[in-house]
Amino acid sequence: MRPNSVTNSVTNPNTNPNTNPNTNPNTNPNTNPNTNGSQQLSDKHKEILAFCIVPRSSREILEHIGVTYHNKNIEKYINQLIGLKLLRRTIPNNPYSPYQKYVIKQLSSNENTD
Repeated sequence: MRPNSVTNSVTNPNTNPNTNPNTNPNTNPNTNPNTNGSQQLSDKHKEILAFCIVPRSSREILEHIGVTYHNKNIEKYINQLIGLKLLRRTIPNNPYSPYQKYVIKQLSSNENTD
């Protein structure tokens, strides 16, 4: 038993990434809120946005991009676009509705950049 190895790993600041003063959380484009969402979209994400001009079910979306209908793919593709506010649910108050569909989010008149 080596009691010092446990205390060294806890007290050594170089082993804890949260205590490193040189770590800048804003250097990761996925965590920076000021990063343009379109820069981090994959081709499949862009394909979903083009496909969802009209409301589509999650099954339709995933089949269209050629991935299996599975929770991990719903999270990876659909929920990520919802989080980026590029896609919206047609039934926002009931995300697990069997009638749920997804459509691209339109710019409202006050969001228009013209």
